[in-house]
Amino acid sequence: GRVEPDMDVTEPGGVASGDVQPSSAGNVWAVSMTGVRRILHVLPDLSRGGGQVVVLELVARCDRTRFDPFVCALGGPSELADAFGSAGATLVSLHGGGVSQLAALVRTIGRLDIDLVHVHSDSDRKIGQLAALLKRVPVIGHLHSPWAHLEPMYEPGDPWFVRWSSRAKARLRSEVERRAVAHYIAVGGEVARFHSDRLTAPITVVNNGIDTERFVPGLPADQLAARS
Repeated sequence: GRVEPDMDVTEPGGVASGDVQPSSAGNVWAVSMTGVRRILHVLPDLSRGGGQVVVLELVARCDRTRFDPFVCALGGPSELADAFGSAGATLVSLHGGGVSQLAALVRTIGRLDIDLVHVHSDSDRKIGQLAALLKRVPVIGHLHSPWAHLEPMYEPGDPWFVRWSSRAKARLRSEVERRAVAHYIAVGGEVARFHSDRLTAPITVVNNGIDTERFVPGLPADQLAARS
């Protein structure tokens, strides 16, 4: 995938601006939107992890004249549930697994009239992309690290049938992701460059940032006192 220029991290609005149209890159959708759109962030749980905190900041700071955020947790724990609620997100809990959880997510996307699904990690990526593909809703894939998530996953000493199964699953994951994901967000230039030859959809860099409203530079005297 090609790497797009850096964007401002204070809003998730830069990934989308017309109608949802078929993509020339070979996947189902290219994202181009106007008006208020319903965004469903899919997470493995609501624990205080890196991806969850990124989503919490996106929800808290997104432009509500353009986006209506929903957050779906696929399991527990739910440590950040109150924080997401205070930030204005509508929470959906889909505990379980397998085909029943996939079916529940497909129904949720339809019932909530979701316009865009945003996935963040391995477990939510697998189920979220497939559910979105079945509902023909575009996906934003968030790349938080330089990890080749589409590669087969087996050890060198594993038996042949384990290696075969892993390669088959990797091909299936790659095909679903190629068809489902309209655009990727990478948390830095190195992450984007790592994935650029592995993925087909465009990648935009949105650097992780510091909340300058919460963390402000201190006066020189304060800085000296902190060092002493």
